[in-house]
Amino acid sequence: MAFSIEPGIYFRGEWGARIEDIVIVTDDGCESVNRRPHGLTVLPG
Repeated sequence: MAFSIEPGIYFRGEWGARIEDIVIVTDDGCESVNRRPHGLTVLPG
């Protein structure tokens, strides 16, 4: 089975962010299909 895990944070009237991970259930637990880092990148504004 594959699942999408999509936690998010939203500030009313300001901005929001969502991280999406796809995981596959295996006999040993789960395996993430995504290979991108989860760190926060702050862009100059």
